Amino acid sequence: MDKQATIQYLTDLMATLQMAYFKGRMEGREPQVHERGDGAAISVDLYHFCGDGEPVCDGLKPCTLVRQDGTTEDVVVFCICYDPDNRRYPLTFLVVDDDADADRDEDDIYDVTPEQLPFEVICNVTAWLEKEMRKEPEKPRNDVTSFFFYMWNAWSKEECQKAFEGGNWQHFWSKWVGICEAHSVYGAAERFYAELSESNRDKLVSRALEVYDGDSMRKEEEA
Repeated sequence: MDKQATIQYLTDLMATLQMAYFKGRMEGREPQVHERGDGAAISVDLYHFCGDGEPVCDGLKPCTLVRQDGTTEDVVVFCICYDPDNRRYPLTFLVVDDDADADRDEDDIYDVTPEQLPFEVICNVTAWLEKEMRKEPEKPRNDVTSFFFYMWNAWSKEECQKAFEGGNWQHFWSKWVGICEAHSVYGAAERFYAELSESNRDKLVSRALEVYDGDSMRKEEEA
């Protein structure tokens, strides 16, 4: 695709993202969408502000901006915006002057059109956004499932020693054996957990999560 076709494709991606966001379909998904103003406009950060602070793709810092009069300027591109109500420029980018020593304020941040940015940058942002939108929602971790599958399938004298390493693990193993002898192994996991202190429960669950991810054994997954 040439530059104009790529810009149109990126605009369509942002339009799809905007509709999904306002229909409540972006919860737990990437990328993180922010509402912009009181209308239907959205924005997406192009930096990992909550992570390593680095740009999401190459070419954003610095980026050579071409002004309307043909002059150029080095800027930092940090956000992509989409406003369906702006018929002329629905897709814009937020930039700031690439001057680390400057005292930046709101006046230093401004919108530019994608036509003003290098074609390579538009391609990089498009590829990144397309990849992010294809990601499946992150599956919430189920600690309860991990705990029970660990106790049903992995719990043993050796695991007891690992779970309560650094403490009197023999005491906990004796407690487990006593519960099984008195009440049978059925329901023993629940009784054992109930008789532990809060800190020892945390140790047992922590070990369970190391071994199991839901109903799947982590060691098997890694192998």
